[in-house]
Amino acid sequence: MAEWKTNNLSCVNVWSTLFIMRQHRKTFKKAGDLKMKELLFYNPTLTDPELKFEAEGIADFLDIVFKNTYRAKYEAGVDRDKAFTDITNILIDKEKTMAELAEQVDKDYEF
Repeated sequence: MAEWKTNNLSCVNVWSTLFIMRQHRKTFKKAGDLKMKELLFYNPTLTDPELKFEAEGIADFLDIVFKNTYRAKYEAGVDRDKAFTDITNILIDKEKTMAELAEQVDKDYEF
């Protein structure tokens, strides 16, 4: 199970960025268990390609914020394409949690 901790920059940066994007309104403490299907972009009436398109927009924005605002660098062996794909794959999985998204971000980025 993915850990959700205030002393983990991946958790804090995922939570705060998605909060600022108005994708959720949960406090940090309650957001770790939040499922992707509960985020604003996740519309169950979308087709799979449409949902993927929405998730790719979120993934792109997260990557830009991580790199430009938080000055993150990619971990060894990770490039933008890999990080983008990894984030997108979590976002389109309705049962994945915010903690699992942060766990993947922690594997792909160094804050």
